[in-house]
Amino acid sequence: VAVQATEDEVTSLLTEGVDIAAVNGPRAVVISGQEAPVLALAAQLAEQGRKTRRLRVSHAFHSHLMEPMLADFQAVAESLDYAPASIPIVSTVTGDLADDGFGSAEYWVGQVRGAVRFADAVTTLAAQGVTRFVELGPDAVLTAMAQQTLDEAADTTTVFTATSRAGRPEPGTVVAALGQLHSAGVPVDWQAFYAETGARRVDLPTYAFQRQRYWIDADRPNVGRMAVDLPPIDEDAAAALRQRLGGLSGVARAQAALDLVQEQVAVVLGHSSQEPVDADRALSELGFDSLAAIELRKRLSAMTGLSLPSTLVFDYPTCQAIAAYLDGEIDAGGSASPVFAELDALETALENCDVMGDESGRITARLEALLRRWQDSRVMGGIAAADNDFSYASDEELFAAIDSELGVDSPTVPSSGD
Repeated sequence: VAVQATEDEVTSLLTEGVDIAAVNGPRAVVISGQEAPVLALAAQLAEQGRKTRRLRVSHAFHSHLMEPMLADFQAVAESLDYAPASIPIVSTVTGDLADDGFGSAEYWVGQVRGAVRFADAVTTLAAQGVTRFVELGPDAVLTAMAQQTLDEAADTTTVFTATSRAGRPEPGTVVAALGQLHSAGVPVDWQAFYAETGARRVDLPTYAFQRQRYWIDADRPNVGRMAVDLPPIDEDAAAALRQRLGGLSGVARAQAALDLVQEQVAVVLGHSSQEPVDADRALSELGFDSLAAIELRKRLSAMTGLSLPSTLVFDYPTCQAIAAYLDGEIDAGGSASPVFAELDALETALENCDVMGDESGRITARLEALLRRWQDSRVMGGIAAADNDFSYASDEELFAAIDSELGVDSPTVPSSGD
């Protein structure tokens, strides 16, 4: 079961029959083991307002229930020949740079039984100066987790990309990933890529590109771009955009906000125009997954200068809903409002606090009581309270909760060693 909690919080609540199977982010942990106690712990966390999601797996991987097969596994592992790694390897068993023990049967037995320390491994890579993260796998789940693990700590030039996305043609996705890496300064052997294709070099036009497509139209599936090559944050431009939108009338501002959202959704999905983006259609139906949700939120935040919740797509699942939310934020002055400033400070405090057990439950209860009182006061004042669960936590994406809510399947327990 994937749970929204820190490793320390989960450790303090572990009971017999339950192990930590993976630490995928600062507040994204997977628990594994015997069904009844695992589900009981998940229910306990859910009562505290935490997100939980049962994973579809065949075995309780990375738990004590794997122990009966370890001896046979070690016998197979010992039959293999090992050699030193030719490039530095970061271990998801320790979370640190792998030592000589990496090339041993014992190490791989430990990989089966121990917890996957994915978040620590990503943090170690960043500490080693790594700024280009490429996922080789069936989807982009680890790409999203890696970015969320580093998030604010990552340099603005850090690139996260994947060579495969579920439901998208593989050749186009690989090319998109190579293009993103090339534009970020990573050397790509284009001579090898175009070998025997008949491709040739041509002169570029002398005018600036205007994001308009001039290729011959043909039926071809949309392969999308790879997240997350975000526009640079320009505070002056963001302030000018908010001022321009704020100066429009209500209807005009709402339409301008919708145009902005649809345009950015089209960019995230790789469309050449916003025409295919239905304002009232669920983003999940348009092809969004957790990585796309992250990119859209960061794009809109960079362009408007607004502090947007990480659950933006979860809470507002259509372009129309997101546009209405942006319209309200701009009309209210966004985070410049004293109340929004206090909420921003509260959100930061909650993200940075390290509480466990009963203390966490008391904080959750206080926040829920505060929200209920505020909603009740709004109703008493003649304003209907919003039908909204209190899920404004910035780390719940870390275990692909958005994918779950959007109905997008995610892999089980990600591990570089599995």
